[in-house]
Amino acid sequence: MKKYLVLIVLFVLPLVAYLFFASGINNFAKLPVLTENIEELELITKKDFNNKISILLFLGNDIENREGDALNLNQKIYKRFYQFKDFQFISISPLGNENKSKLLKEKLSSGTNTDMIQKFPFASATTNTTDVGNLLTSRNFADHQASTSTHGYVAAGNPITNVIEKYTFATDGDATDVGDLTITTRWGTAATSTTHGYSLGGYTPSPGYHNVIQKFSTSSDQNATDVG
Repeated sequence: MKKYLVLIVLFVLPLVAYLFFASGINNFAKLPVLTENIEELELITKKDFNNKISILLFLGNDIENREGDALNLNQKIYKRFYQFKDFQFISISPLGNENKSKLLKEKLSSGTNTDMIQKFPFASATTNTTDVGNLLTSRNFADHQASTSTHGYVAAGNPITNVIEKYTFATDGDATDVGDLTITTRWGTAATSTTHGYSLGGYTPSPGYHNVIQKFSTSSDQNATDVG
């Protein structure tokens, strides 16, 4: 009797549970309709919504006071997914707001990106940073970095890029293009040895996340190589 009971517990009950859940029906609650009789979007925009993931914003006439919301959406959502072809942000505002919309678009295109190279002294806890140069590409983050006793290196980041940039510590000045990564990437991480910088993993729009280890020399200017 115990043997049959064990068999039922081990085999029959899991099968019954699977059949029960597999035969279930998903029910989704519909969101309430806030405003009816909305004009068709085709009448006010030429954007294609077919087979697209669309986020539609209506900023109204008070665009200046909605800039914070738009910038947050830009940083948190749009800049993470803008390179997917089926993803789009569409903003609509009444006629007469063209200049305000253009100004907001310019702000969104730059967002919090910066190309500034800033320097601050370790000896002082109260001295502000100073602008000592510019990167070749404005970024809102650069996660692949390396350094030697004489130079700093920046690669990858967002907007996505494969350029390796170098700037000097001894004198103030702009960064220079000293090579390319083997993969255009962002995210991931980095490491430094006494002779090389390393770019570890990351994300590229196609095929997506990768685990490639790239190495570039810090003693001479050259492209990175795939080493693992």
